[in-house]
Amino acid sequence: MVKHLKMATVITISVALIAVLCLGCLYAVITSSVTKTSEESSIDNMYTALDGQTNMIKLFVSESERTLKEYSTAAEIKALLLDPENPEKIKTAQEYTERFFANLDSWEGIYLSNWETQVLAHSTPQVVGMVTRSGDSLAPYQATMTNSPNGFYNGGAFVSPASGQLIFNLRMSVCADDGTPIGLVGGGPFLSGLNDLLSKMSISGMNEQKYAILDAANLIYTYNSDNELIMTAIEDQSMLDILEEVSTGNNIGVYYDANNIIAYEFLPEYNLVLTMKDSLDEILESSNMIAKKNIILTILTLIIVVLAVFATSHLITKPLRKVQNAVNDLGELTLIENNDIQRFIGNRNEVGTIATSVDSLTSTLRDVVSTLKDCSGSLIDGSVVMKKTVTSLVTCAAENSRTTEELTESINDTSRTIQKVNTDIAAIHNIMEDSRQSNAERILIADNMIKNAGTISSSINDKAAKTETNINNAMEYLHALNSINEKVKRIQDIASETNILAINASIEAARAGSYGAGFAVVANEIKNLSTNSAAAANEIFEVCKEMNTNIVSIENCFKEIIEFIRTDIAKSFSGMNDISGQLKDSMDATNNEIDRISKLVDNIQKESRHFDVIISNNEKSVNSITEKAEITYSMVNKLDSLTKTNSNTAKELNKIVDQFR
Repeated sequence: MVKHLKMATVITISVALIAVLCLGCLYAVITSSVTKTSEESSIDNMYTALDGQTNMIKLFVSESERTLKEYSTAAEIKALLLDPENPEKIKTAQEYTERFFANLDSWEGIYLSNWETQVLAHSTPQVVGMVTRSGDSLAPYQATMTNSPNGFYNGGAFVSPASGQLIFNLRMSVCADDGTPIGLVGGGPFLSGLNDLLSKMSISGMNEQKYAILDAANLIYTYNSDNELIMTAIEDQSMLDILEEVSTGNNIGVYYDANNIIAYEFLPEYNLVLTMKDSLDEILESSNMIAKKNIILTILTLIIVVLAVFATSHLITKPLRKVQNAVNDLGELTLIENNDIQRFIGNRNEVGTIATSVDSLTSTLRDVVSTLKDCSGSLIDGSVVMKKTVTSLVTCAAENSRTTEELTESINDTSRTIQKVNTDIAAIHNIMEDSRQSNAERILIADNMIKNAGTISSSINDKAAKTETNINNAMEYLHALNSINEKVKRIQDIASETNILAINASIEAARAGSYGAGFAVVANEIKNLSTNSAAAANEIFEVCKEMNTNIVSIENCFKEIIEFIRTDIAKSFSGMNDISGQLKDSMDATNNEIDRISKLVDNIQKESRHFDVIISNNEKSVNSITEKAEITYSMVNKLDSLTKTNSNTAKELNKIVDQFR
């Protein structure tokens, strides 16, 4: 279908398709990039908001810590810890505690206790005198403070059994001047105060944002933008999945559900997970708007490009259409000069080149037609003369052909008889030649056997000498193992001396009585060691003795192998060499007889070839006459055919010339 379209249309369609592909790819890349950038920007904003929440929580805890430290450093508090039985100081500390608590905002309570956790002062007076920890739980409870920086311990958020609300579990040790812990203070600020601060946070452009703080230990909401969910169990599957991610060590990240993006951050020191959720539609709203604008701009650009290409292609191909008309005229055999393409002739562009070629072709065809008219007249006149000559030649060629056939038959009979004799002689000669070649191959085999036998014999002697050298070297290494016997003897002597030393040590330990008991144990171990060493040395000695016997056997075996190679194998190859020499001599004598017979056969063939030459010369003469007669007859036929062809060609040329205008 495309091959029938005009060039301007093809160019327009091609450019349009390329533009659609390029603009489509550009649109996809821009849309993907904008969407990704928008999503990443929103996630960064969510992380920033979470960092703000984290800092707010840390500030809240820091402020709570500062409050607790301020309470712990009061003179009334330390005075009571130094003199906990003084009624006046108990009263003063209790009054100070109540006044201090009255000035606090969103605290469940504050208290003072001695180091054994007996409450000395409390914002709730009824609690004074209670012991919060005792027995095995006391030491770990104290260690939480002594192991913490500055003695301050943050136990994280938990549900208070007194109020049923979430509070931070804070406590810190109070030390004497020498650094020894003499008591502790503690308190619990309500997390509701922190929630009020977090509820005021927002991010521009995220109107659907929702915050939540998850208690990772108790699986409840400590804060939620939906106030009805605060202090309730976490049932949202996405939040449960985030807690699962946190439990695997992913303290910060992003979670995607069907319609939302949730950024989260885990605060291990408080056992809280901060989350921020916003809908994907809102996050991608700006990128979707940009995508819509991009697609409108892409379509407009495509329309403009297609229109511009269509107009440009038609303008460019206009001269080409005039040249096309000239070519069409030439195809219709019109050789009249075309004035429409004259202004393009000589130009260096494609249209000029085609116009110049068309004009040149038209001029050339006019000259060809004129020449064809002249040639057709000459061909008709020549064909009449040639036809008369051909008739005369045909008669002469027929007479020569009959005479030549009779002579050829006579020569062929003589030739067949001589060829049969030559065939029999050639067969005899081939038989003799085959025998000579077979004997030559056998002689070559015998020579190879002699050479191989000598080479193998020499190689065996060389390898036997090399093997003997290697065996001697190996035997020297094996004999070197005899030195082990001397080392084993040395070990036995050392073991004997160690045994004597152990006996002396045992005697000295016995003299020392109870003070030498430990030394006696050591002496006994040394004695056991010497006994074991002596036993091991004896076993090694026996192994070496047996090994020496085996070495002697191996050496005798190697000597017998070398002797076998030198005597039996070497002699066998020497005898093979003699047999191969006798076989070669026998083959040489047979070849001499074959050569004598071959000479006689060659003499017979020479005489036979003399007759062949004579017959061949006669055949050549006859064949030459026959070939010339056939050539003459063939030439006559060709001339006759050529005469007819020329006549027909002249007629066809006249028809072709008449078609041009």
